[in-house]
Amino acid sequence: MTVFLHQSWRDSRLSYNHTNETLGLDSRFVDKLWLPDTFIVNAKSAWFHDVTVENKLIRLQPDGVILYSIRITSTVACDMDLAKYPMDEQECMLDLESYGYSSEDIVYYWSESQEHIHGLDKLQLAQFTITSYRFTTELMNFNRPVPTAQPALPAAEEPRRVHHPVL
Repeated sequence: MTVFLHQSWRDSRLSYNHTNETLGLDSRFVDKLWLPDTFIVNAKSAWFHDVTVENKLIRLQPDGVILYSIRITSTVACDMDLAKYPMDEQECMLDLESYGYSSEDIVYYWSESQEHIHGLDKLQLAQFTITSYRFTTELMNFNRPVPTAQPALPAAEEPRRVHHPVL
């Protein structure tokens, strides 16, 4: 799947008041900013798009709020229960998490204005139809000295399209 991952946070060191305009920054500026180390936990493979330029967007608001958007294509692993095949329904999660920060340092949550997925209604899968999706947030504790950051989890329910499989 290809996703546009939008992340936003405030860095008061970057606040400015000489204009009320939001500044669009060149993607080469990314190396100068602190960025969350978000990764896709259940990714089998993933890559960033860079044709013809890196598919990154950075906007800086006067109050120091940064919007960082990046285009990622990933193949994710999903556990499937095939007991009711071919009339089964599957749920596939896209697990996002901080790689190295704890929940004391970084907390993920879904922006109320962003609790939807653009284009999901147009998504075509060979064997499945997406009937619904939801966003969940969980605090995970892996019994490590440092608790992990809070992952944000979008999940889609996918009933299988009925067809005559060749076995």
